[in-house]
Amino acid sequence: MFKAFPIFGLTYPMPKVVHIHSWRLGLLRYCVLLSIFLFVFVNQILYKGNHLRTDSLTGMSHISFHSPTVGNCDSFLGTCDTDFNSLDRLDYCKQSSRVGTGQKTCVYRDPTELGAVSGQQDSVLLPTNIRTYVQKRRCFPDASNGFYCPDGIFEYLSPDEEVQASGQAAQPWSDLFVADVERYRILLDHSAISDRGIDAESFELYGSWKNCSHKGFLSRCTLEPILCIGVKGCANHKERQEESLELLKLAAPLSSKKAISKVLNETAYKVMDATKARERPGQVRPKRHSLASRSLGFQFLEETIPSIDDPDAFTHLSEQDEAEYVRDAMENNLAVSVQRGDIFPVSLLLKMAGVNLDAMPGGQNTSEGYRATGFSLVLRVHYSNNKPWVGMDVLPWTHSGDTSLHYTVQALKRSGETLSRRVVQENHKDFVSGRLLGTRVVEEDRGISIVVQQFGDIKVWDLTHMLVILTTSLTMLVVANSVMDMIALNCMENSREYKDLKYQSSESPSHSNSEELEDSK
Repeated sequence: MFKAFPIFGLTYPMPKVVHIHSWRLGLLRYCVLLSIFLFVFVNQILYKGNHLRTDSLTGMSHISFHSPTVGNCDSFLGTCDTDFNSLDRLDYCKQSSRVGTGQKTCVYRDPTELGAVSGQQDSVLLPTNIRTYVQKRRCFPDASNGFYCPDGIFEYLSPDEEVQASGQAAQPWSDLFVADVERYRILLDHSAISDRGIDAESFELYGSWKNCSHKGFLSRCTLEPILCIGVKGCANHKERQEESLELLKLAAPLSSKKAISKVLNETAYKVMDATKARERPGQVRPKRHSLASRSLGFQFLEETIPSIDDPDAFTHLSEQDEAEYVRDAMENNLAVSVQRGDIFPVSLLLKMAGVNLDAMPGGQNTSEGYRATGFSLVLRVHYSNNKPWVGMDVLPWTHSGDTSLHYTVQALKRSGETLSRRVVQENHKDFVSGRLLGTRVVEEDRGISIVVQQFGDIKVWDLTHMLVILTTSLTMLVVANSVMDMIALNCMENSREYKDLKYQSSESPSHSNSEELEDSK
């Protein structure tokens, strides 16, 4: 039936494989295939991990500030000694013999007096300028004034206890700078959490802070490590602790260099002794170089030191050592990580944000610097397990590669008006009626408002994303084959011969039927 009534014009293109003996085409084909392999498998899968699904991360944080103390102790304790600079060395203080602009009387204040306990979980205000006002109740709403106070509730008193003129800016009784605020320490205790069960504290992760030498040019930013020197926080990261101590040794004073070298030397020798004790007679010990021997260049009778594989072989830092190293890090503008959280000197945060406290705020109608007006500082903490060659770390049997999770801290200055907090320090009140009887003392604190923002992403294994990448690679193979066919059929010396070999047409049914009829006759 189909032979009798053929449908002319319809054909079926059947693929045909033709082996062309041309070394040029063969070399070009394998170069294209190698390029596809390098792009898809090496670059997209192994290096960038684009076959992985990206899940979001959140976090919890608590931020507080502490004044500089000897031994990094709590300034509230009676046994804790302060470590402030002399007021004579501070250019912005009137007590200083140096000449400076915008000088004010400076005072020492501890965190308790500055209201550190009033900070929220993810924000805190570090006062730099404290202004004190005395106000007097001027109006009591009653029947005599129609229960209405049109001129306000309070009026300001001058230092001689006279009422200040209305319609003018109120003059404070005292206007003070908080001394040595750049050497205060910010303690940021934070953790990363996700729906996949990740709950990692900051001291368990590798951390870094973003150092931008030029404001606005993010491409010039570099990542500086947060030194892990805690007694307990770095117990499971011995190599990281050794690296941190070495970096601190390069920046710290000579006295601390000797102490750090002593700790690292004791660690190296104790590891070697512990390994010798475990060796059996006649056992050959493999030669492996530890981080300490590579970074510090220790010289021993034996040229190698075994790796640190015994937890008891490591000489843990004492709390006194930790306190000394934290102090050295603060003095050298370094960030450190301990079990309580990350510690940043305020001077380092100002450097990260590109802010000078004595500079004039741009775009504001004021003749005072940031030290007097205050400003807002945002600490952005970004968590991620993304890194070069992340595809080799996140595998079907390792799920999300939790061991490579790390975070980066970035400080950004937010543009805005003067930031302040007003606290009533003294309030004379009739507790029966609730009416203010006399005057009240109001303290206005202006300073650095620090807000913490936490976000992140983590790459996890996902079969669907993997199939999408593989499908993309198949598409690239099809395109590559089409390009190769075009080159072979149109750009080669023997293109006509290649075309005849590739394309062949079968005889039409009508033509074959006519030939059969002629043969039958």
